[in-house]
Amino acid sequence: MKLIISFLFTLSLAAIADDFTFRIRMDNAQIEEVILGCATKATDQYDKGLDIYAPPMSMGTAIAGLLLNRQSQMLLYKDIRSAKLPQAWLLDCKLSQKKPLTLQWDTTKLPKDLICTVQVPKQQPLDMRKTSKCKIIENGIVAITFTQNTLEKTSEQK
Repeated sequence: MKLIISFLFTLSLAAIADDFTFRIRMDNAQIEEVILGCATKATDQYDKGLDIYAPPMSMGTAIAGLLLNRQSQMLLYKDIRSAKLPQAWLLDCKLSQKKPLTLQWDTTKLPKDLICTVQVPKQQPLDMRKTSKCKIIENGIVAITFTQNTLEKTSEQK
């Protein structure tokens, strides 16, 4: 009985997101955008039919794409994860000829009730609702994180 109660309590702590997709546009990269999202039928691994590998690099542009994890070498153009929150996508950026790479997004299309941040290497995380772009000036991994906004849930429950 204790085990069942513990299991149910643990399940209640895990936040589940509604299905969503979100686009981040990029300039000066081999692809124009990346698509990330959550879906109840997705896993946190590669899902045929949901996730799409990024095309090969092209000459004179940055190479950018979403990694499945830090050990992965393959880049994704589209990465749909499970609906379990928090979720973090890793955008691997390798600049070409030291040209900056700019990421841009539509703040009005961010999923409701989620805290959405982007963290460029050696910088503080940015609230994606308060800014619509950021500039990448050196090679590295950009972390894009979506978490449940527990503060809004708590204030709504009162």
